[in-house]
Amino acid sequence: MTDNELLLAIADIMDRKMDARFRPVENGMQTIQSEICIMKEDIRTMQGEMQGMKGDIRAIQGEMQDMKEDIRTIQSEMQDMKEDIRAIQDEMQVMHNEIHNTKLFQENILLPRLNTIESCYTDTYERYKKGADRMEATFVDTELLKRVVSEHSEKLKKIS
Repeated sequence: MTDNELLLAIADIMDRKMDARFRPVENGMQTIQSEICIMKEDIRTMQGEMQGMKGDIRAIQGEMQDMKEDIRTIQSEMQDMKEDIRAIQDEMQVMHNEIHNTKLFQENILLPRLNTIESCYTDTYERYKKGADRMEATFVDTELLKRVVSEHSEKLKKIS
């Protein structure tokens, strides 16, 4: 055999041996490449989901901002209510003072005067009550006197 033929035979043997040794590596690399493709697809899917989540997060942030504004509005309204309550408390204190002054006026001025008036009317009533009994007697006496005078007038007329 010639040197060329020998070299070709050696190259062929080496190719077969290399093929046998590199075939599992090549198969493994193909498996890794397919797994990488699957992973790339999973990453793209996750990126799409993350974009959706970002939109959801923005929506939630907007809602939170609206809630913060609502809370500020409620706090402002509560502050107004507190001020109204303070004003009502002040007015109640004024009314309490006025009621207290009215009670004092009634106790110190009005009631003594009413007691005096009551006493006058009670005394007058008692006098009139006693006088009423005497008035009845006076009416009876007057009636009797009228009859007697009438009788005497008739007797005097007959005599004259």
